Amino acid sequence: MDKFIINGGNRIYGSVKIDRAKNSLLPVICAAAAVEGDCFNEDFPTYGDTETMLGIVSALGGKVKKENGGVAIDASDIKTGIFPRELFGKIRASVFMLGAVLARLGYAETALPGGCRIGARPNDIHLSALEKMGAEVRVDGDRLVCRCERLKGAKIDFRYPSVGATENIMIAASLADGITEINNAAREPEIKDLAGFLSACGAKIYGAGKKTIGIEGVKRLKGASYKPIADRIEGGTFYLATVILGGEAEICGVSAQNISSIINKTENSACKIYSFNDKIYLKCKGANNNLGLIRTGPYPQFPTDLQAQTAAYMSVAEGVGYLEETVFPSRFGYAPQFNSSTMTWLQ
Repeated sequence: MDKFIINGGNRIYGSVKIDRAKNSLLPVICAAAAVEGDCFNEDFPTYGDTETMLGIVSALGGKVKKENGGVAIDASDIKTGIFPRELFGKIRASVFMLGAVLARLGYAETALPGGCRIGARPNDIHLSALEKMGAEVRVDGDRLVCRCERLKGAKIDFRYPSVGATENIMIAASLADGITEINNAAREPEIKDLAGFLSACGAKIYGAGKKTIGIEGVKRLKGASYKPIADRIEGGTFYLATVILGGEAEICGVSAQNISSIINKTENSACKIYSFNDKIYLKCKGANNNLGLIRTGPYPQFPTDLQAQTAAYMSVAEGVGYLEETVFPSRFGYAPQFNSSTMTWLQ
């Protein structure tokens, strides 16, 4: 839809079930391209990006079928490593497919990935890691060409704990010869979730969710059924909406641990929070004191994807709040719209 029309000023009451995390679904779809057999992802919502990714799997020769609220993927018959330009350029996460297809076929040719406009998101972390694993990587105009006889395990030191690069190399290393060690790996919950799916398919992964991840390559991955985690950003957004407006809400499906960075900042005398078995219950009077300094960063630091929602809280809370963005420099693109209403930004 083009716009939302919101009648504001009301407290929030009720229960909401949080959908599966898009940031888990996308790498799981990519990982399925490395699997020889049927993979079934349960409770699969429809997003534009996931539809694009499923389209890429189909274009490469995989079979995709939606059934019983989930999606079945069988990539056993993938024969080509040439990605469809019209789909691959639409979505940044499509670069995750490189590791899977390169490990399966030894060849991948793609358009340079597209995606959202929130600042520089370089691909060199992905590509240099694949080169360390024995891939030949070449940029030919707007095409990216990768070749290898077979990927080999390597020690990889990331200069930054990139979520996408960690996921890409985890997938590739699962089918590589030998052992791969990823240092300064991303620690987001979605990393552990991808490791859970790959392990269900027969991969040998150790330390997912920690700074160092070890992967012992196997000859092939088999099909499995899996249910990705709920979206912590969606859960955090409903959480912040309740904290801002006040009321009582039950947020179902999200682990409080996965959004602890915002809970720890907002839990006070005006907001009572209880959590149990991936349910969060909160009773709030509405935005209270401001939050001081919020600095975004890689997990377990404050998530950049909740930064704008936190600015909404700060715009109505008492006192001064500060937001520092360290992940994507263009995340403050919404600031002029706040400036035209209630907020004063300090330069």
